[in-house]
Amino acid sequence: MGYRIIMISKVDYAGSGYRMAEAIGLNTQNHVEFFTATPMAVPYDFTTTPTIAKDSGDGALILHILDVDAINGLIERSDIVHFKGDDVPSKAFLPGIVIPDDKPIIVTVHGSAFRRISRGGSPKVSWGTSPIAEYIEASDFRTCGDPAMNYPEYDGAFTPVPIEVKDTTWKPDNRIVHTPSTRSKKGTAKFLEACSTLKGYDFEIDLIENVSHAEVIERRKNALLFFDQCEAGFYGNAAIEAMNEGVPTACGMAPEAFMWDEGKLSDCPVINTGNTVESIAKAIKAYLDLSLEKKQEMSILSTRYVKKIHSYEAVGKMWDKIYKEVLCK
Repeated sequence: MGYRIIMISKVDYAGSGYRMAEAIGLNTQNHVEFFTATPMAVPYDFTTTPTIAKDSGDGALILHILDVDAINGLIERSDIVHFKGDDVPSKAFLPGIVIPDDKPIIVTVHGSAFRRISRGGSPKVSWGTSPIAEYIEASDFRTCGDPAMNYPEYDGAFTPVPIEVKDTTWKPDNRIVHTPSTRSKKGTAKFLEACSTLKGYDFEIDLIENVSHAEVIERRKNALLFFDQCEAGFYGNAAIEAMNEGVPTACGMAPEAFMWDEGKLSDCPVINTGNTVESIAKAIKAYLDLSLEKKQEMSILSTRYVKKIHSYEAVGKMWDKIYKEVLCK
């Protein structure tokens, strides 16, 4: 038996909500209708759902009554309303949108607007101010795409974000690739300083910025190593993409990620760099010192891990179990 799910996102960063809906729809009997409210202001070409808010022509965003009526009809016929984003779920999500009181609410958080400085997050990527108690009061089930934010008081579950897995052959060159959307958030300065201390090693730094998503994929796929970030405490969408391409990946992983991961990170091959210049340099040096055979093993482990944890099939089936749990309470 399948359920009708309406999935709502204010801004679908990196198309992650779109991919969640697609993974569920392709691998379960559930029917997911996904919509995002406002355009994603990023300079690349992620696949995502068209937004509900439209450009009025003078820079303002407007909602058309026909779109509002259509969404309200979908919500009325749904079994679950699933909010994807860092805001506290609200029945006043958009003007004119009506969410009946009898609809179970799920919220999935993932980003800086939820992460807490008080729980070990860097101020550069930890902007969460709404009390966690408000998330509990406003929802029937809570999840997060980052286990380092799966705070015990949140009483939630770690739900990895999905990606379409693909067969790949890694042919490494001598580049260490870094693709910061925002340098300060990704710890780019620390990464560059760390690399500058690694004298005598044959590698180049390829800093990829302000290009299309397609170009990022193409330039990263044969990198010797991908450095994701070091301030957030967990890897992001870019790291999942890199591992999916077979590229060994490095990231600063917070201890809390392994404390609150519910066992899902047991096979995680990500090289933990920590978040200091010294720890990043030490981790990269240890990787560069490995034989090519060992690096190839890490490439294989990366693709296996993505298939196990982040594949459309794995994520779709995970959400199927969650939806059944919520509706069978």
